[in-house]
Amino acid sequence: MKIDLQHHRSSLSIIGAMILLSVTACAQAGPGSPESTSTNEPTSHSTQSASRKTNPASEIKDPKNIEAVTDRCQLLTTEQLAQLGARSRPSQDTAPWGEPTCKWSSDQVQVTLAANTVSGGGFSRIRGNKDEYANYKETTVSGYPAARVNFSSLTCGVFIGISKEDTFSASVTIYNTNEPQHSDPCVFAEKVATEALTNIPDAE
Repeated sequence: MKIDLQHHRSSLSIIGAMILLSVTACAQAGPGSPESTSTNEPTSHSTQSASRKTNPASEIKDPKNIEAVTDRCQLLTTEQLAQLGARSRPSQDTAPWGEPTCKWSSDQVQVTLAANTVSGGGFSRIRGNKDEYANYKETTVSGYPAARVNFSSLTCGVFIGISKEDTFSASVTIYNTNEPQHSDPCVFAEKVATEALTNIPDAE
């Protein structure tokens, strides 16, 4: 079906922004800091318990060096954006912890990419605070530990552990579901992340 952009795009943009805030706030969060804009503060105990259960760092066989890509708008090429239906002028912003983000918004979808290299903890931080999300489902993206969070029929955020300490996120909002690749926002978010990962160099 095609969404009535005049009536729904504004509200969906707000929902997408809320997902990014949750994604980026969680990526920033450490022991004793807010996990998202709409939840209470998680304790250090919850993160440590999850880390003791299974250390996600041990699952990362090919860590990435996201710090090598200082311009997050370089994480998707023009060709990739066209294939994703997200080709548009990028909009840069700054995450609460000071690192850059990039957003593309077409008449079909909105895509936002962010990363956190300053808070530490990697995917252990995400897993340790899973109860702070409206919903949470672990998965893998290109072999990296990941989680779908705060997802709905038209929005989804995906967190990915790309090294022992760093995380990467892709959040999407679907405006037009006529395109088959846009029918499932979480599958699409994982596709976006997979494309972006190819442009992040391996850690040495």
